[in-house]
Amino acid sequence: YGFAFAKATVSSPDMLAKFTLNHAMAYVKFSISSQELSTYKLKSVSLYDKETKTPLSGVFTADLDTDELIYGTDVKPYATVSLTTPELLASTQDIYLTTYPADLSGKEVYIVITLENDQQTVTIPILKEGKQLKANAVNTIAVNNLKLSDNSCEWYEPVETRLLAGGWAYGESNCLLTNISTEGVDNVINVKARGNFMEVEEPKYAKTILNCDLGNANKMVRVNGSATDITPVNGDYTITVTGIQTYAGLPGGCGQVAIYGADQTTVIWSFIIWMTPTPAEHPYGNTGYVVLDRNLGTYMTCEGDNWKQNGVYFQWGRPTPVGWSGTVGTNIPTEATNVRFSIENPRALLYTNNVDNTKSDWYLGAWTGARTDRKDDFWGNPNESSTYLNPSDGHKSIYDPCPKGYRVVSPRVLDEIEQKGEFVKQSATAVFKYCYDGTNYAYWPLAGCKWGSNGGNSGNNTGLDTAKGAACYWSNSSASSYGNDKDQGATSLYYKVSDKTWTHSSGRSHAFSVRCMKDTENR
Repeated sequence: YGFAFAKATVSSPDMLAKFTLNHAMAYVKFSISSQELSTYKLKSVSLYDKETKTPLSGVFTADLDTDELIYGTDVKPYATVSLTTPELLASTQDIYLTTYPADLSGKEVYIVITLENDQQTVTIPILKEGKQLKANAVNTIAVNNLKLSDNSCEWYEPVETRLLAGGWAYGESNCLLTNISTEGVDNVINVKARGNFMEVEEPKYAKTILNCDLGNANKMVRVNGSATDITPVNGDYTITVTGIQTYAGLPGGCGQVAIYGADQTTVIWSFIIWMTPTPAEHPYGNTGYVVLDRNLGTYMTCEGDNWKQNGVYFQWGRPTPVGWSGTVGTNIPTEATNVRFSIENPRALLYTNNVDNTKSDWYLGAWTGARTDRKDDFWGNPNESSTYLNPSDGHKSIYDPCPKGYRVVSPRVLDEIEQKGEFVKQSATAVFKYCYDGTNYAYWPLAGCKWGSNGGNSGNNTGLDTAKGAACYWSNSSASSYGNDKDQGATSLYYKVSDKTWTHSSGRSHAFSVRCMKDTENR
């Protein structure tokens, strides 16, 4: 993790060369202790020059004649040391970090300390006055008796109970479940940042970016009183979202709200506004799962034989939906080498046509096409088994699109529908009926999908699949063994009516329906 060099000259081949290594890097020793957080394990520490962006890490070339480092184009203003085996902070821990030599004198820099236990991740950014990081020397930084109150940013929430999946988020849930009325129903959303501190910024503005998936012209979602204008985030880092029924024939649907940083232009996060009467919870037989009675995004169940029961579509692993029709979303070729691309384009289906090395995934990673590029934990349930019936249910992640207290269904819920659901073709729609308690039924509509290859729709290309051609649902799990997964996909329920076939793995760029189940950990 360091780089050092030496030069020595001998006068004959029989002499030993005597030399002293010269370290071109700076070494930082963190000495960290805590009484308040002694039951947590120390996971990582970062040094971060957030404001002036002094280079601290990245690829470099060393000129051994001049003792100079020449930085590459990927330099970062932070450096991180992560512990493979985190240990309790019950006693003082010393850990070492390698950085570029840097003069941080007179600058305010962050010491970002991340801890974890079985249920929470705690990240505490501490603002300190910087000093010179000298090459060929150990520079010591002590953090004595670390506390939650050491958090230096009002806009940052240190404690996160969801699985971080190596990323970041804003707010405690990506989906607000709310009723609406003609007078308006107000809801307060906390928009503080959490997770990877090096990837977040202060949320300053908010705006409605979709009023309703069933007709964006119906001004149903208002942020801080406005259905159209960008407005400042409240002083306590909340926004007030109001659901209003503006059209008698449209008592619900799915909207979307985005938040922005100082530039008022770039989306830094977005929230689903799911406007519906409170869904019922169905205990699914003896499975132990409790599942909501409708697809995410719709305000009705399927007894009414109405295409509005279909809800919205999600590409696997993304926290926000794409539109079921071209009028409420866009299609763009994916360039998602990191998560930020998908966050900044929340209404876009990221298609893979004419994009190399995608393996049918909107997320490209290092863009080599290798399975190691994939992120299997986006929705909290990476699959390390040899079957699509992942034996684990995982944990709710920060990218999960379901409301607080719920998460995307386990693959075993989809298997229950496949094994015990009854296909019924209705007048306007088709459904799977599932008798969940011996008497009453849950309904899973054949809502079709949008193909991630080119953004096209299944069925008759309306996005509503009135041909009743396919049931397409995601689980929270990635697909099974890497060798059997040609498209490096995710575990799905895909039933094709024309030939009565079931497929259990689908390319992650396809946009399918989502059903939510009760999160037993209530995250």
